[in-house]
Amino acid sequence: MKKINEEIDLRSNKGIPDNFMSDIEDQAEKNLNISIDDDSKARSLSEELNRLDQICNRIISTDEDGNILSRKNINQRYRFLEDLAEKVVREKYGNLLDASILPIVLDINYVKHGQVANNIDLAVIPKFAKKPTPIDIKKSKERDDERNKDRDEGIEEKKIYDKNNEYNESVRIIETDINAAIDKKKLLNMITQAAGKTTKNIIQVSDLVENELKKEFGKNAEELLKNWIEISNIADKLDWTIPLDIKSNLMANIPQGFAGGVDVLWESLSGNEYNINLLLEKEATKVVIRAVGVDFPMLLHETIKGIYLYLQSGAIKQDKKTAQLIKAATSSFSDESQDFRYGPATLQMLITFVNKFPIVKKYSNMETMLFTMLSLDKERAEEEAKSSKEYKEYLTQKAKMALTDKNFLIIMKSMFSTFDKTEINGKIKFTINEKRFEESIAKIAIGKLITYIANDIAEYEKELAEWEAEEFSRKEYELYQQNLNKPNDEIDPDIKKLFNKDDDYANMTQAEINDLIDDALDNKDYDLVEKLAVYLKEGAEIYLRELENINENKK
Repeated sequence: MKKINEEIDLRSNKGIPDNFMSDIEDQAEKNLNISIDDDSKARSLSEELNRLDQICNRIISTDEDGNILSRKNINQRYRFLEDLAEKVVREKYGNLLDASILPIVLDINYVKHGQVANNIDLAVIPKFAKKPTPIDIKKSKERDDERNKDRDEGIEEKKIYDKNNEYNESVRIIETDINAAIDKKKLLNMITQAAGKTTKNIIQVSDLVENELKKEFGKNAEELLKNWIEISNIADKLDWTIPLDIKSNLMANIPQGFAGGVDVLWESLSGNEYNINLLLEKEATKVVIRAVGVDFPMLLHETIKGIYLYLQSGAIKQDKKTAQLIKAATSSFSDESQDFRYGPATLQMLITFVNKFPIVKKYSNMETMLFTMLSLDKERAEEEAKSSKEYKEYLTQKAKMALTDKNFLIIMKSMFSTFDKTEINGKIKFTINEKRFEESIAKIAIGKLITYIANDIAEYEKELAEWEAEEFSRKEYELYQQNLNKPNDEIDPDIKKLFNKDDDYANMTQAEINDLIDDALDNKDYDLVEKLAVYLKEGAEIYLRELENINENKK
């Protein structure tokens, strides 16, 4: 059958169970009320989408009374929607963006229909994926052998899983299985595309979107939002009703029809920009996510997709030639067409599985942080830990938690296999089978990763709190010094209260304060040392410097 031939690459993926694709297809037909690869239905849906799109464009280009706005005012509305898209994205993913070592710039651009290809280089995307040849695989193995010779660490024999479901967390042999790496990259791309498609869910529940649209569009805001949601619903149906070969042809041959696109770039010290696939992060000063869309939902879609592309960049192989082979085998219009279909259910299963762990309730975006850890290539993580001085301990632990490509596929297949296809109220949902969940390898492996992420967050928050406390103590001391020689009636009442002028410490002599500080140092009560230092007229700087040295040594 044509459908099987078109989807044979995903169907042979080692990271999914045998019934994975057919179950998702059943869900799509039932929940969306469509037939897969239905040309006639696709044409009628396309007509409806174009109609709604025209209504949205009319609302954007007119005032509340239907009067056409000037070009300047229309452009101002485009800028408004760009700014709103960034606010919405940062509201949801701000903690992840802020945690990046390199600053992340969101460059979001609202453009007219037909202009996406003028802003994003779509010509580099092939129509079909290019699979590695036996010669490619042989040369990759030879490069692995060369790199193994150069490693100065002891080489341990690698194993995947034993009968007790334990896996080796420290791999030293470089042994690239290109087929496993391709299967992993395919699943990461599916989740990435699906994350972008969550746009509809975001704008439906976002108070920020609703309130801001009302300010800008007045009584037309509700209609605009309703049409955007319906456009997203139609787009979901079109992903299934347009045959994959036709969609791939359209994407490859009519780039002016694109509704959006995204590039993720490293910006170098010289100001030059490089595609993230080259991974020149050592000389980069920042990451630029450049998203382009012809409407507001597409701006969100492409920006979120760009964030996930950045988060999965840790999967890129150290060996650039091998990395290029993997990219060529997974980055085509044909691949993207499949990602649109099977990605959303894949992401939903990941979120459902992650939420089975009680600790997750304490954190937002845990599934996204887990996605980042699942993406991480073990060899790359080990090499980064080996070459780092400043973050060596942190990166070494991270490398231990990183998975080999084969382990990643085993875990993902185990995770997907815990789900049952269940019909609830006339809709098909994927629900976790409790028995299979408890017995799964995925529960063990993903549980370890979630615990690692939670501990890492706790450590970061602890260090941040210590830093903030140090800064607060310094500011207290500076305020105290500024007011030290002022007459009592000239000191601000809030400052008097801050330093507790009436407490016992304020009435002690300088010698008594010094003795208390010495005792506190002996007892390692550094918080008390900081508190007492503000009561010294002289010598406080010495104790504060000593505290600083102690804190640095602790870190």
